Amino acid sequence: MEVLIAGSTGLVGKELLQLLLQDPQVKTVYTLLRKPSGTPHPKVQEIVLDYTQLPTVLEGLDTVSAIFSCLGTTKAKTPDKAAYKAIEVLYPLQLAQWAEERGTAQFHYISALGASSKSSTHYLQLKGQAETALLASKLSNVYCYRPSLLLGHRTEQRTGERIGALLFKLLKPLLRGPFKKYRAISAITVAKAMLHQSRNTLAEHRIILSDEIELLEQA
Repeated sequence: MEVLIAGSTGLVGKELLQLLLQDPQVKTVYTLLRKPSGTPHPKVQEIVLDYTQLPTVLEGLDTVSAIFSCLGTTKAKTPDKAAYKAIEVLYPLQLAQWAEERGTAQFHYISALGASSKSSTHYLQLKGQAETALLASKLSNVYCYRPSLLLGHRTEQRTGERIGALLFKLLKPLLRGPFKKYRAISAITVAKAMLHQSRNTLAEHRIILSDEIELLEQA
């Protein structure tokens, strides 16, 4: 199997990359990067690009059978609204369109809990827009993962998320039944669920909530 990851240096993407490199069923992993990683691996083929040139740099990758879109940013990191929307919506949809045109079997997209095109929260609204377009595509398999607060080691400091992680940890025993989906979830758990779903041969378009992601990781 040959796969492609966009966002392989992010919180979930880097965990997913390591899982794919350890998987004997995966022959090649193409990674889309803004600059070389400096850590070559025999399975990895790095594609260094400016994402505005995305449709043209993917030519020749017709053997890719699964695409993992792990792109994401923050308003602090990307204050320009157009650039922010491009990362959250435009680039994933361009990847999906490219995949659809070439008959790529699977598309995996990291969304967020509460995603809705009608949300009053801009971030969740953008995630919902991307989901709506992906689920309406002609791709065979589309998986939109909606994790709650993501836990893991980040290279940049995010004070708000650290505080949120502590609060979620304290609240975890209270989040039961239908509220389990609000529990914080580790990036490696999401990555394992994505790898698990990449083995699925049943054609389906599916939204996977945070508590369901945990169950898939355990499967």
